[in-house]
Amino acid sequence: DATPEQRITLDTIYRISNTDQGWPRGTRLSECTEYLFDCVAVDETNARHPVLRISYLDYAGELLETAQESGQGAFRQLTEHIGSAHALLGVLDGYRILQLLRGEETGRRHLEFEVQTMLGLLQSATAPVHVVISKWDLVRGFGEPEGADDQLRLQCVIDALMRFSHFRSLAFFRPGQVVRLIPVSAVGPTFAEIGADGAVVKRPGAQLQPKNVDVPLSAVVPDLFRQVERT
Repeated sequence: DATPEQRITLDTIYRISNTDQGWPRGTRLSECTEYLFDCVAVDETNARHPVLRISYLDYAGELLETAQESGQGAFRQLTEHIGSAHALLGVLDGYRILQLLRGEETGRRHLEFEVQTMLGLLQSATAPVHVVISKWDLVRGFGEPEGADDQLRLQCVIDALMRFSHFRSLAFFRPGQVVRLIPVSAVGPTFAEIGADGAVVKRPGAQLQPKNVDVPLSAVVPDLFRQVERT
């Protein structure tokens, strides 16, 4: 459940399903938006009971990639939220990972240098960490074996990321910390493609088929309990 105002905002974003329109604009540096979701249960009398509140903070990825004067207030707000969070969600761009797997220098530079700040912040926390690979529908055709499934593709990604010391540090720094790598596609396998100019474009008339979008949030509560048990 969410407030009516936030429902309208989120519904507007979800209109990416219209293939006649472009993608929504990215989050601006000065923006730091908090979304509140109440997880609601229904008892045997059909009465509704809020049992869990999720505060989800949305910010511009550039805040953690380059020093920007215009985003200093949003950056301070972000680091304060990271310090008090019960769980952390870090997002890796699946397109950049595809570039890495293809041996393209742009992808290597992004994953070697531009995500270091984010990974360092994740590593400094004690909360469960879910590293999400976005645009998973694009991560294919990079030279994987013929007939490869998602599990084999994911293993190829893990092998490539583990070549970087900051990814190894996040995975192994705290033995009791839960760290997951979760491939997610907000649009599904047939909705978008990479155009001739390298841009991600919508396929005309395609239908949304989101995959794994619920997994990162669904895993938060069991991971919190698992981490408490380990300590």
